[in-house]
Amino acid sequence: MKKETYMSIMSCIFVGISIMIAIYLTVTETEPERLSKEVRQEMQIEYEARSRPTEPEVVPVQLPEEIESETIYIPEETTQYEESGTLIEMTAEDIIFIEKCVEAEAGNQPLEGRIMVTDVILNRVNDKDFPDTIYEVITQPYRFTSYWNGHLNAAEVSELTRQAVEHELEEVSYPGLYFFDDEKYNPYGTPWKRVGDLYFSTK
Repeated sequence: MKKETYMSIMSCIFVGISIMIAIYLTVTETEPERLSKEVRQEMQIEYEARSRPTEPEVVPVQLPEEIESETIYIPEETTQYEESGTLIEMTAEDIIFIEKCVEAEAGNQPLEGRIMVTDVILNRVNDKDFPDTIYEVITQPYRFTSYWNGHLNAAEVSELTRQAVEHELEEVSYPGLYFFDDEKYNPYGTPWKRVGDLYFSTK
């Protein structure tokens, strides 16, 4: 009887210890597992949120404001003249440049001499062997002395010179003139005629 009682007590103790161990293991293992499961769920939710395709952002189209006025380039007023069938356009600055050059080169010459100097400039602009603009023709090295010695800039254009230039802009009187000199015929070209103190040559 004592032995059976003893065995029964021991069995109860063993069962109790087993239950306590089971409870301990349940408490110590399920809490981390529960936390781990919650973390995994949060991570899964975050991953799904990132990987879920998002709707493209709708950006309103901004139409350009109505243009009140456009900036239009308007070229300077030009003067045109036609020589040998070729139309040449010049600005007001070009005409002033010619007038000052003619005044500086032939301001002490008769009207015909000033006309002929004007024609030398215009003929060169229209010739393929010379530059294409008034400025380039007059400033070409060793051509018009008055530009290089400063007399052109200092020249005060007379009414007679203006008349000569204006007349030739309408129609060139001497389309064959390309050279002139104030002492003798220019070594370039073919001597043609002396007017006043100037010697004019063709090509």
